Parts: sequence; C-alpha cells; structure tokens
Amino acid sequence: MEGLAAQLAAEAITSNKVDILNATLQQLVKAAKRGSWKDFADADFGLHKTIIQLSGHRRLQEHGSATFAEQIAKGHNTDGKALVEHLQALERKTPILREG
Repeated sequence: MEGLAAQLAAEAITSNKVDILNATLQQLVKAAKRGSWKDFADADFGLHKTIIQLSGHRRLQEHGSATFAEQIAKGHNTDGKALVEHLQALERKTPILREG
C-alpha cells in the first residue's frame, strides 16, 4: 500500500510537495536524534501519513488512516531497532530528496 502511495506521490511531485515532505522528514530526523520513542513514533506516523496524502489517492488515504491507527495501537515503532533502522534509511535517502 505504501509503495503505491510513494509511487503516486513521486509521479505528481511539485516543489511545494517536496517542501512538505522535507519538513515532515526533518521532524522524524530530529525525533530520532533526540531518542524520544514517543516523538519518533509520532513523527514516523506523520511521515507515512504525509506520503499517503501526497499520493492524492482517496482510497489509499482512507485505508492508510485506519492501518496506521491500528499500528499505533499495537505499539508500532516503539523499540530501539526501529529507531536506528529508520534513521539509517533517512540518512541514505535525505540527500536525494533535497536535490529534488
């Protein structure tokens, strides 16, 4: 589901959408560097939700909200391993995103 959302968002990317995505991404990076599990989970949720919103696909948006709410209820991304893995992925992908 998220792969499709990312593909659709990428196909319809604008400079405004890149700015929105970068701002959301920076929130996640800051939370990860602070080591706050709650802030990290909230920012991670926000990044995934932003990607789905930027896809412009109504059904993905509806389904994504329900899916993420369920993941949060189950404690998604509350362990240190998820924090480290996300931060490493962000460090690899952030320069590409910033270049446009």
